[in-house]
Amino acid sequence: MFRSVRDLPRNVLYLVFGRAISSLGSALTGFALNVWLYQQTGSYTMFAMLAVVNAIPGLIFSPIAGVLVDRYPKKSLLMLCDVVSALSVAALGLASLLGELSPLLLAVSSFFLSLTRAISWPAAWAAISSLTDKAQRPGVNGISEALNGGISIFSPMLGALLFELIGISGIALFDIVSYGLCIALLFAVRFPPETAKPVSEAASSPFAALLNDCLSGFRWIRSHAGLSRLLLYFVVMNLGCSVFAVLYAPYVLSFSSENLLGICMALGGSGMIAGGLFYAVIGNKIRSESAVLMGGALVGISMIGFGIMRSPMPLALCAFFYSAGFAAVNGASQTIWQTHVPLSMQGRVFSVRRMIAFGLNPLSVLISVPFIQAVLEPLLTGKIIGLPVGYLWGTGPTAPLGLMASLCGLLCVSVALLMFLFNGLRMQPPPVAIQPHTS
Repeated sequence: MFRSVRDLPRNVLYLVFGRAISSLGSALTGFALNVWLYQQTGSYTMFAMLAVVNAIPGLIFSPIAGVLVDRYPKKSLLMLCDVVSALSVAALGLASLLGELSPLLLAVSSFFLSLTRAISWPAAWAAISSLTDKAQRPGVNGISEALNGGISIFSPMLGALLFELIGISGIALFDIVSYGLCIALLFAVRFPPETAKPVSEAASSPFAALLNDCLSGFRWIRSHAGLSRLLLYFVVMNLGCSVFAVLYAPYVLSFSSENLLGICMALGGSGMIAGGLFYAVIGNKIRSESAVLMGGALVGISMIGFGIMRSPMPLALCAFFYSAGFAAVNGASQTIWQTHVPLSMQGRVFSVRRMIAFGLNPLSVLISVPFIQAVLEPLLTGKIIGLPVGYLWGTGPTAPLGLMASLCGLLCVSVALLMFLFNGLRMQPPPVAIQPHTS
């Protein structure tokens, strides 16, 4: 593992570790704001509404973001996104310091952070593609997922400690410093000359050129059947995972304290490290398509168990295996897309991919609120079919959230099994490998 890291180009390591530092600051801020929001409202509905506000702007803006990534230097775009994100976090920190923090202000800040993520996400992954070759990408993607796992371990524990000691304003300052460190590391990255040009130079107007460039990502994905099937697989997986991610904290806090939530998130981080390192080591020895399906099945089984469990140890184990499978799935999927999409198209294709993969998430989260109230609660008490079915999930206020988590897991297991049975992930041969710019 250490040898594979040592052999990677310094440029890509600067980029990956810089993004990880920034993600640590953002994770601390997110943890503190989740605890604050639950303390203020105690409402799953409020969590769901905020998740929708956080998702929609970036999804709508994604096609335009992809065009920007392919037209303009990725280094400059990443720095600009970090500056805007730091300003948004600073506004939250100042509001908390003055006692003016509110769910509305949190939603406004989430709006701008969502827009910056819509640009920085495809820009960062396209940059990694330009700095690596095909053999290096599984290692880089696995290490990236492992670093995210490390962040998941330390951010809940550190977030809970800092929340008590310095509050949201102090954590926001920490987050701003992390953005500054990320920008400093970006300065050290030597990007290759960017020769990608818009595909619509002969269009009749700038608007027509922009529209054609936005649609080119859709057209490219549609013309590649294997990647279209992979994208459909993630659309269904994300429907379950998005609801699970929103109810994760309210579910645990509904029958326990923030301490158990921190433990589950920390064990989940350990799972991400394990899954990420596992894929980094064996990514060149197995088919990435197989890793996507096996990891997806593990994610779903873990979600089913998570919704049933109440004891700390079984709950933490489910969190571990959920995150391990998730890391393997993400690393393998990213390798597939980086390998098959030409570098000149990656901004547009990655942005469209992100928009489609997560496009239905806000709707699924919104639907989950009345579904829990109108279907799951009566089902658990026997008001629908005449017999109580809550012997696994109980009948208290925690039970509907637990049953929802298990149903989300069942959806993920089902789509992974169907894809496996019908051999749904069959990729076309990738294009000629692009030589990376190394130092």
